[in-house]
Order: sequence, then C-alpha cells, then structure tokens
Amino acid sequence: MAKWGSSMSDAATSKTHLSSKVHMMRNPQMNGLMWRGLRAGAFAGLALGLAGCAATQQASYPIVANDYHDQFPITIGQGRHVLDIFPTSHRGGIDDATQARITEFVRLYREQGQSAILMQMPRGAAEARVVDRSAGFVRRELDRAGGRVQTSSYEVVNPNLAAPIRLSFTMLKASVARPCGQWPSDLASGTSQEGNLNQPYYNYGCSQQKMLAAQVADPRDLVSPQARTPADMVMRVKAIEDIRNGKDPGTQWNTGVTNVSTAVQ
Repeated sequence: MAKWGSSMSDAATSKTHLSSKVHMMRNPQMNGLMWRGLRAGAFAGLALGLAGCAATQQASYPIVANDYHDQFPITIGQGRHVLDIFPTSHRGGIDDATQARITEFVRLYREQGQSAILMQMPRGAAEARVVDRSAGFVRRELDRAGGRVQTSSYEVVNPNLAAPIRLSFTMLKASVARPCGQWPSDLASGTSQEGNLNQPYYNYGCSQQKMLAAQVADPRDLVSPQARTPADMVMRVKAIEDIRNGKDPGTQWNTGVTNVSTAVQ
C-alpha cells in the first residue's frame, strides 16, 4: 500500500509541473514581462556597482585649489641668511670680490638682522691654515662693522672639497612651505576622468611663487605697501606757478635726436 501511495504522489507531482509548464507556454505576455523585469534589475545592479567604483575613484584624486595663491601660499617667518666665504689664495687673504660680498652681508645684517652673526669654521679641512688666516681677516671685517659675532664649527664631509667659512644670521624670510615638482596625478592619462574635472594641475603656479619669495627684497612688502615719502614742496610750488602763468607744468625733455635723413646726407 505504501508503495502504491508513493507512486500516486509522484504522478500527482509530475502532473502539477506539467500543468505549470503548459500554463507558462500559454501566457507568453507574462513570460516577456518577467524577463524584462529580470534584465532591468540586472542593469540597475550593474549601474549601481559602476557608480560606486566611479565615486571611489574620483574621491581619490588630489584636492587642488582653483587659485595657485591658495595652493602654494607665500609665508613669512624666521630664516637664516647664509654667506659662504672661500679662501682665494694660499696666504689666506680676502680679494675684492669676497670683500664686496662681506660688505653686502653686513649691510643686510644692519637692516634686517635679528640675531648675532654666527661664524662657523670647517673642522677637518685640507687647507686648515689657509682657512684660519682667512677667518682672521673676516673676523676683523665683522668687528669693524659692529656686529655681534659668535663662533662655532662644522664637520667637513669630504676633505677633498672646498670648505668655506660660513656666516649666517636670522632674519625675516619669505618662503613657500610646499615643495615643487610633485606629480600625484598623470596629466596625459587617457584611462581616467581627471581631465574632465577642468581643474589646474597640482604644480600650477608653484615655481612662480618660489621665485617671487626668493627675489623679494623685503618680505614685509608682501603684506603691506611701503610708507609714502613726503611730497617735494619745490616741485609742487613750481607746478602751481606754471599753471597760474598758463604754462604746461610737465617736464620738457630735450632728447636731441638727429633726423635720420639729415644724418645720412
């Protein structure tokens, strides 16, 4: 009986599956809707996956400011002004070119120096006697200028190279904190979307800011303009008198240029 019952159950199940297949074959509209729904779901899942990848890739791009003044700002702070003096003769004297450099160094120290002058002597130089003699001349020039001088030494790495006498003092200096030459992204990349961002590349304006900071004579001029000098009262009175007399107050420049045709004849 059990065996006969199981056979009847299997026959009923087969009949049910057969009827469902026949029903699906008889309703092609329902089959089309179901396949279109499955394809739409698959495309939606793929689009979401690609969108997630694109968002992750775009977030990894370096953040670049639209203005290079914000990307590479010039800052003003304490820095060391350094002058290296190389002995130019075996007697340890100072030539005219070295004397001119020391004079300019002292002038800048008097105007903007904020510390004592540090004089560093090379330790382990090949021409130690020549360096010592030159240091005597340099020290006398600095004492004559009235600067406070502190002495120390530094270790020479390679005795075969020239070892200078190093002078330095602290002063206000303009500088750019970020280094130039950094390329976190490829400008010519054809496999990414970086070119579509329409942003300046990372190093844009860096060299210009570096050169401006190095060339400025007084870093305070980057913060505020210099004070105006008093007006020339003599020139002002002369201009007023010319206007009263009906004359042109401008300056008349006589260049004395000869006519070309006259000069050729």
